[in-house]
Amino acid sequence: MDELADVLDPEWPGPVPYSILIDQEGHVLYRKLGKIYLYVYRLDFLDTITRH
Repeated sequence: MDELADVLDPEWPGPVPYSILIDQEGHVLYRKLGKIYLYVYRLDFLDTITRH
């Protein structure tokens, strides 16, 4: 794994599609392994964003 992945999220499993949402303080608010489809996960994103 590379340094960027280590800094962003130590739980990053490797070279696969991986999405994370990080707040201003560097906390991981949302993570998803695999390809995402925004139309499926948009409510998760909106819920996460509006809580912070």
